[in-house]
Amino acid sequence: MCSENGDFSVSVTNEEVVAAVLPMQEYWLPLSNLDLLLPPLDVGVFFCYKNPNIITSTTNEMTFGTMVGSLKKALAQTLISYYVFAGEVVLNSMGEPEVLCNNRGVHFLEAEADVQLKNLNFYNPDQSIEGKFVPKKKNGGIIAIQATALQCGGIIVACTFDHMYTSISDLPPPTTTYANALLSRIYYITAEQLCHMQSLAVTRTKLECFSAFLWKMVACVASRNINSKKITVKMGIVVDGRKRLDNGNKESKVMIECYFGNVLSIPFGEKLVEELVKESLGYVMEFVHEFLSVATKEHFLGLVIG
Repeated sequence: MCSENGDFSVSVTNEEVVAAVLPMQEYWLPLSNLDLLLPPLDVGVFFCYKNPNIITSTTNEMTFGTMVGSLKKALAQTLISYYVFAGEVVLNSMGEPEVLCNNRGVHFLEAEADVQLKNLNFYNPDQSIEGKFVPKKKNGGIIAIQATALQCGGIIVACTFDHMYTSISDLPPPTTTYANALLSRIYYITAEQLCHMQSLAVTRTKLECFSAFLWKMVACVASRNINSKKITVKMGIVVDGRKRLDNGNKESKVMIECYFGNVLSIPFGEKLVEELVKESLGYVMEFVHEFLSVATKEHFLGLVIG
């Protein structure tokens, strides 16, 4: 039976701070123009693991304690190379956020949940995952991690991080309260379904095809509104600019791939609901391709310089 309404409890059993195992020299790391373009936005990622004592033939039984111990040990080693995650975000004299690399450490939580992995409702993560398995960052922290033991012996490891590495100030509260302003859903799409969509416009990528399909579905839902003829729907796609800046040169490619920070842009398109519903999927694919085409090398260079 699926826990559709998130009707289970999660209890935090331990909290601590994990720092890099080696001492670090304190220094300031300013954010780039590309980092500052992004709004403060906490992103949660979670990984689910079945009971390791069932799926492996090891003679040494693994407990939640041993698994968490291994995680924290690995994290302390990882923070030597990815030392920025162990720092904190503060404002400089200009009022801009900067990362103080001081090895303050990562907030690490251990928890227990009275639910089995097979009973979690992954379709609606707002109820089953958010606020239960995904932790909230402490003020100024870059990242927070939570490991949760499940009744079945499985484990969920989740982390929360900010794309622009700051949690200093919140966005101003909205002047109007909207019901269901943002909904999160997780869908499973097979390769066969993606290939079928792509066959409708063979010159376009799977990403463009699926984005067009999703855009049409959102428009179909919006069309139920009595004023739908006046409503527009926007579609934005996150583009990683690293491949557009490497110039096809191996040395440049290695350098840009090793760059620690954001190289992102979010081109978007906007169409009337009526048009998106009426036109074919192939038509919408072409429009998705059109607004994505602006994310060129020159576009990203302009963001860096600007």
